[in-house]
Amino acid sequence: MEKILLVMCGAAPSNSAVDFACYLSDISHSKLVGCFYKDKETAINAVTKRKMAHAGDDWDSPETFAENIPISSMQTFEDTCGARGIPAAVKYMEEPTLDNILAESRFADLMIVDAPQGNVFPFLQKLLSSAQCPVIIAPRSCTAIDEIVFCYDGSPSAVFAMKQLIYLLPELGEKKATIVHIGTTSIPEEEKKNLAGWLSRHFACSTITTLKDNTTATLSDFLQKKQETMIVMGDLLSGLITPAHPVFITHH
Repeated sequence: MEKILLVMCGAAPSNSAVDFACYLSDISHSKLVGCFYKDKETAINAVTKRKMAHAGDDWDSPETFAENIPISSMQTFEDTCGARGIPAAVKYMEEPTLDNILAESRFADLMIVDAPQGNVFPFLQKLLSSAQCPVIIAPRSCTAIDEIVFCYDGSPSAVFAMKQLIYLLPELGEKKATIVHIGTTSIPEEEKKNLAGWLSRHFACSTITTLKDNTTATLSDFLQKKQETMIVMGDLLSGLITPAHPVFITHH
């Protein structure tokens, strides 16, 4: 993996989202690009050419900047990444913001977004449904990842998400992996054998669990008991978002 986007569902990233993005960038040795856009509630003066010049080509031209651009957040992001030795850049997203973020995702390996809060949820839903790269929803508090939980319903999108996660972040292969099957019946033996074989090729420690009660509440209860865990799901299960955990979503 080479390029990670950090996108905010608001004008500035939360500290936990930046911390989590830096964590993934560090373990994968990837460049981190912070995507910023206009804060309509805070007026900030236009930045000068001198202040922008040191950042190189990854900054948009100073002439394109207008009032209300979150310059302080952009600078804080760059300083935070620099202090941690993370290769980073910032990019200002012009209107229409969503369309431009989606266009940027086309050439990114992974997108990280803030955990949903308040009235930003519709923006996040549109982003998740149309993103052109896998998306991770950052947890509200950043912790290291000790376990990967793959939510599996037997669909092609669930398997695709499993593959995409390990292809992008093979460094997580040293963590424990759990496939949690959601269904009213057990996984057929041949299918379970294939799943176990896939897990063993990519993870040192793994297990497969079936939740017989095929409800969102049962799965949610199971996930809430997990700590320091990344949750992986395909598009059929992407309506389940748990702000306590990082959630990896991709579309088949």
